[in-house]
Amino acid sequence: MKNIVTLGFITLFLFSCKNESIGYEKALESGDLNQLKEAKSTMQKEADELFAKIKKLDEKIAVLDTTHRIPVVSVEKIIPQAFRHYLDFQANIETDENVVVSPEFSGTLKLLVKEGQQVSRGQIIGKISDGGLSQQLKQAEVQVSSVKAQLQQAQAQVELAKLTYQKQQSLWNQKIGSEIQYLQSKTNYETAQKQVNALASQVSASQRGADAVRESLDKTNLRAPFSGIIDEVITQNGQAVSPGMQIVKLVNLSNMKAVVEVPETYLPVVGKGTQAEITIPALNNRELISRVSLLGNNINSANRTFKVEIPVQNADGLVKPNLIAKVKLIDYVNGNAIVVPKSILKIDASGNNFVFVLKGDKVEQRKITVGKQNNDGVEIVNGLSEGETVVVGGIQQLEDGNKVEVRN
Repeated sequence: MKNIVTLGFITLFLFSCKNESIGYEKALESGDLNQLKEAKSTMQKEADELFAKIKKLDEKIAVLDTTHRIPVVSVEKIIPQAFRHYLDFQANIETDENVVVSPEFSGTLKLLVKEGQQVSRGQIIGKISDGGLSQQLKQAEVQVSSVKAQLQQAQAQVELAKLTYQKQQSLWNQKIGSEIQYLQSKTNYETAQKQVNALASQVSASQRGADAVRESLDKTNLRAPFSGIIDEVITQNGQAVSPGMQIVKLVNLSNMKAVVEVPETYLPVVGKGTQAEITIPALNNRELISRVSLLGNNINSANRTFKVEIPVQNADGLVKPNLIAKVKLIDYVNGNAIVVPKSILKIDASGNNFVFVLKGDKVEQRKITVGKQNNDGVEIVNGLSEGETVVVGGIQQLEDGNKVEVRN
């Protein structure tokens, strides 16, 4: 190509000098040495200027003419690495322990907690006036104690009557004593037994009555159903309350979870124990590692999904209910995989995937079998080996067997 251009410009030069041929011929005809030298000097100067221009044109052509330039590429050596394939979902942060506490008794409220306070399960967080139940309980307990004392006396009497009866029966069997004494001791024993049974029934009834009052009285205590934080005080001190009214909102931020709606097509690959990576954008993209703890047994007929729950650690309490999270469910792991960038994959006329492998100073088109893919790269299951070098940059115009220049 360069020679053709040079010849072309020489021809152009000779043509441009056509108008000078008269002076050239005249100098030859004159035979004058000075005229000959002057004509030569003029033509040499013009030739030098023209060849300088040709040189600049050659340099520009060399830059633009890629058909004859050696391609410059960048390469990477294949080193096996861990590869994971994952499924991306959006999740909602929830907690099962997020409730509004309501009373079971009517009366005037005395609240014992404030917003932001940490409480324990079963802790009394409020009291409701009992309307005299405390006095009723005291009376019922006195009644129970009184009947129990009578029962103890009756039990002592029945033991004495039993002993007397047994002695009279022994004498009667030996034909000693009168029948009236024997029958009298028997009657006394049976009467004492009935008295004990009656008092035992009274004790049970009295105890049930006292327990009922105690149970009603206990309902005047507003208790925390679980350990957590008083998130909101809804009803203030001194207000009259009744069953069902909202008093405080209690939240437990320790047992948080990410809830994901997963399409039913992933049922074979997502299960209890599946590893999960959770990212919470609102908390500066906080990342957490966890595993699926619960798999829903029902398919939502509206969107053909099933529910997946993943525990979320929340030691500092910054994770709140209803935060949005991004979840990656890891469904495949290869700890020793050959991975290449997706950008270097090419497809031939037969639809086969291939990459370029560096062999010496040339490239070889290598057919490959592709496995799983993720945002970081593609797993190659066949066609490449550890230690080989693949072309990762400058592959656009490459062909099998091209000589290349490597620059990383």
